[in-house]
Amino acid sequence: MPWTQVSYLYDGTYAGFLTCVFDSFRHREEPADFTPFSEAAASFYPQRAVETHREKARRVYRSLDQFGREGKRWAVRGFLTCLEERELWLWRFYQLGFEEKGAVSRDLTHPVVDTVRKAVRHLEEEAHLLSALRQDPPGGPHSRAGPVVHPPHGGVPDGPGRDRGAPVPAHVAKILRRHRH
Repeated sequence: MPWTQVSYLYDGTYAGFLTCVFDSFRHREEPADFTPFSEAAASFYPQRAVETHREKARRVYRSLDQFGREGKRWAVRGFLTCLEERELWLWRFYQLGFEEKGAVSRDLTHPVVDTVRKAVRHLEEEAHLLSALRQDPPGGPHSRAGPVVHPPHGGVPDGPGRDRGAPVPAHVAKILRRHRH
């Protein structure tokens, strides 16, 4: 028997999405789309409003273990991506994962797996780049202050408003000494 297509309305949270996944499998409904309550509009598909249910979400989250370590990582982090229609892609990934179990992360030629994997990779690369911009107080535990180019004379590189060989503040000099090649 084919699954009925339904438009899911939910609160936009990950727990709400997992509750939708639970309900879709329970009622044998294939989501046509997932829409946060705040963006609800008329749909050509029957709409199902789903309230977040922590226990249902917890059950789905625990079941993701069967995807393997890599598959679960993609399944969870996929929700944080800016992938267009990410919930639909993730729902398809979950459906495939429940069928293939741990093999889902090895099927890189499958269009659903490839799309989710690439979206998560993009997310992780963006997070890595943003972490380099984190601002900490000078000498703080995550401080990355200092010039990109380390001139041999120990001064700040030439640039607008810089004197050649201007002294480097002590906290920056300490960081430079630690990161010299």
